[in-house]
Amino acid sequence: MGVKRVNRLTIYRRSGRENAVLGLVALGLSLAVSGCKMNLSETAQSEAAVLATASSVSRNNGLPPREMKIAGGAITVSGPRGYCIDRAASSMRAEDQAVVVLSSCRELGGGFLSPAPEVAAILTVAVASADIALDLPAATPALQRLFTTDAGRALLSRAGTARSVTVHESFGAEDAFMVRLTDTSPFPGGEVGADYWRAIFSLGGRAVTVSAYGGPGQTLQRNEGIRLLRDFILSIRSAST
Repeated sequence: MGVKRVNRLTIYRRSGRENAVLGLVALGLSLAVSGCKMNLSETAQSEAAVLATASSVSRNNGLPPREMKIAGGAITVSGPRGYCIDRAASSMRAEDQAVVVLSSCRELGGGFLSPAPEVAAILTVAVASADIALDLPAATPALQRLFTTDAGRALLSRAGTARSVTVHESFGAEDAFMVRLTDTSPFPGGEVGADYWRAIFSLGGRAVTVSAYGGPGQTLQRNEGIRLLRDFILSIRSAST
């Protein structure tokens, strides 16, 4: 069986629709257009960098914001009830590339009158500048196969290596693709646990990844992780319309 290299992924040749879907998945996951690249591994590394600077006390004057516009204003990041933007930890690498961190509004200095999150976690959003539309419902079977391979697990790893990642489950939901995984690669600052949830979805012609982390030594329960990511995606979609 021949192989074809597409954007750092090795895709085995298949016939017809499946091969086309796999090619689209590889293209979308690497987010490469006109030399602009931000793949999932780089996203994980960027998340680790900004989360290492996250603070339980806001280092900005005033109340923490509930929303933040990114991607040149095309996308508005808004978390589920009780979550606010950690401005000190969030990073804007360029006008339309960002990694945004959210945590409890109360812990960010919102005061006791702020609502508490239903599920305590740290949330992130990563958006790249590449304009790629993904048909995620159609791509779900190919994505599930991809993340059973070394190449797929390396895409999810903060260290870019497959051996640090264990994928526990993956599935399509809410026009998104969700993954529950463990990443044992080093994490600067040790701010979050190794077990976490990640989802990929398309919004405004861009591929967006969102993640939900428990604290050190803490694990989000399965139902909690699914519900939290669903609420997060719906909140972003609603705020961005």
